[in-house]
Parts: sequence; structure tokens; C-alpha cells
Amino acid sequence: MVLAGGLVSGCVGTRDAFRTGAPSVPFEALIRQIKYDVGTYLWQHRGEKEALNRPGPNATPDEKKNFELQLTGGQYRAAKDGEACIGQVSITVTKVKLAVSTSVEQKDGGSASVEVPLGIVTLSPGISGSKTINQSLTTTLEIFPTAYDEFETVDSEPRPAPEFDGHPITDTLNALRRDLEKTADTKPCFNFGVEQDQRTNSVKLGFTVTRASGGSGKLKILFFTLGAESSTTRTVANTIELFFVSRGEFG
Repeated sequence: MVLAGGLVSGCVGTRDAFRTGAPSVPFEALIRQIKYDVGTYLWQHRGEKEALNRPGPNATPDEKKNFELQLTGGQYRAAKDGEACIGQVSITVTKVKLAVSTSVEQKDGGSASVEVPLGIVTLSPGISGSKTINQSLTTTLEIFPTAYDEFETVDSEPRPAPEFDGHPITDTLNALRRDLEKTADTKPCFNFGVEQDQRTNSVKLGFTVTRASGGSGKLKILFFTLGAESSTTRTVANTIELFFVSRGEFG
């Protein structure tokens, strides 16, 4: 699977990320972008035919009959020509876990804001009227989409945070689905089992916030490989872990 939004391996240029006045983006904007990105994935897959797990070897005759009725009724997709398995996978995000390196900026007038330093510094340093009062905090959050398994609640296309460009979380989840579905031409078939057995299903990514190319002036979330050798990278690396449940069948 190729990670969307680019894949950076090794040391990310974060030497000056926590220097006073270093370029940063408000933590609020990052959370808005993550909400937009997860929402975009739900929006893209609204109303699609649900993936259906094939009954297991211990299924009752009634369960097997019901499975065939659901397939022929058109609510679920059957195997296509050339497929040994039903190549359809649905992924529903149940939790987003964030660990983000942040700083607190004291602004003119006495207000403070939580900022996420840009991982790759591309602008000249110096924010007028600002000073860092805490140079390194780790903010950890576990947040749960209320649209979990209810795609119809996302009834309008989400809007991105104005500071950002792209939706790499959506692109990564779509890539994961496609890669699983492509294996439907080969047996044995696999499915995901019952939801209770999927608590550890997750994708964990390192990321940094950087300037988008092309001169738009916008930011993007850039994923990179975890476990880089640089101790500096380990210190400032942000991580996002997407927990999910899945239905469907693949090869």
C-alpha cells in the first residue's frame, strides 16, 4: 500500500520546530482538518452496497439461506466474474488516536493558543508579538466519530480547514480497501469476523504538517515511516492511529 500524501522515510527536518517564533499552525485547524478528512471518507462511501461476510463453516442452514437471499436481493454485492471471493470491503472508522507535539504561544493581549509547529520549516522564523511559554508539550487525544456505522448521518460534503489542502487519511483508507479487494481472484477467501474480534484493527501513521507544493500557501498532512533512526525525529514525531471495523470478503 502506498501512503497517500507522500511517504517520507528517515529524518524529517524538524531542527527548528520548537524554536521561539517558529512557523506553526493552530491545533484547532489540525483537528478541523482531521474531522474533514475522516468525514470525506464517510461521504465518499455513503449509500454504497454493504459488504457482507460469507457464513462460516459452522453456519446454520438458515444463515446460509439468508446470505443467498441477501445477495440475490441486490442489497449486497455478489462475486464478479473472475473472482474466487466476493471482493468487497467496507471500513468504518471507530476511533482516532492522536499524539501531537505542540507548543503554547502567548499572543498580544494576553490570550494563548495551542500551536502545532511545522515539521519542515519553509518560512522565515519570527511571529510578531509572540513568544513561546512552553516549548514542548505532547497532546494525546482519543476521539470517536459519532457517524460510526451510520453513513447517512454525513448528509453533506465536509468542508476542509481553510489552512489545509488534500485528504490523505481518506486516500490511505481507500488504498487499503483497494489492495484487499484486488486479492479476491485468489482462494482461500478471508473475511473480518465479528465486530467484537476487531478491536485491534488499526492503521498507525507518523505525520508532520508542512507546506503544500505549488505555491498555494496552504498546508498538508505528510505521512512518514515510523521507527526512523534519528532520535530528533522520534522526539517530535506526531502519530495518528485509525481504529476501524470492517465487513466483507477478500482473497
